[in-house]
Amino acid sequence: AGNNLQQLFSDYVFVLRDSMKNIFGKLTNAAIIQQNGSGCGFAFSMLRPKGDLVAGQKGVAFGPVTVMKFFDVAIGAIKQGGRRQGGCRCYKV
Repeated sequence: AGNNLQQLFSDYVFVLRDSMKNIFGKLTNAAIIQQNGSGCGFAFSMLRPKGDLVAGQKGVAFGPVTVMKFFDVAIGAIKQGGRRQGGCRCYKV
């Protein structure tokens, strides 16, 4: 409080819902939070398993492990507050 970032917590937990818009929106938010020096944890348990059919699409879900991998790469590329490498922490809901 009282600084330009207006970020009041040191750690955040994001629950990912099973939609592309939600997944990539959370990744964008997490990247900004990490850049400002705070940490993020993620709950991937609400994502459908790899190979499940995607309603309205002619494809299959890529599963939570794939999502974890690209979150780990994206968050790992960002230095927390310009000082340390970010990491991906996972939680079960």
